[in-house]
Amino acid sequence: MLELTDDAVFITDFDGKYIAVNQQAADMLKTSVEELVGKSFHEFIPKVYHTASARIVERLKAGESVPMYERTFIATNGHRFPAEVMARLLRDVNGEPEYIHSVVRDISDRKRAEDQRIELAIERERMTTLQDFLRDASHYFRTPLTSLKTSQYLLTQIQDNPVKQ
Repeated sequence: MLELTDDAVFITDFDGKYIAVNQQAADMLKTSVEELVGKSFHEFIPKVYHTASARIVERLKAGESVPMYERTFIATNGHRFPAEVMARLLRDVNGEPEYIHSVVRDISDRKRAEDQRIELAIERERMTTLQDFLRDASHYFRTPLTSLKTSQYLLTQIQDNPVKQ
């Protein structure tokens, strides 16, 4: 059933141990399904996220809905990648909290595209600033040059046509 999606699916207990994962999850973390089951998700995220993740678990156990959030994951080969996580509480037949169901999507391509859009916007701003500078500099250089040319022309006219007394 977990294999019916293209996203990575993790089923964890409240201590963060993987109970079940799909092949996409194993592929994402560069390991096997068998190697993942029983391990803690803390092994695959930076320590800076451990406290926030524990708070999310507590919120889910309390029956709260948690909006989709982003996390950095660390594959077994050390590669870090951004991912979007949607976590929901799974209940047993009596309605008691039992597991956490997380769907994780690697968003590296989207982040790269966002970074490229930002770089492009910055480059456009640089070009606009440069064009404005060149336009203004050209204007400020032309004005004195025009005055000098006019003065030069008038001086040559005076020298060519001496005033008779």
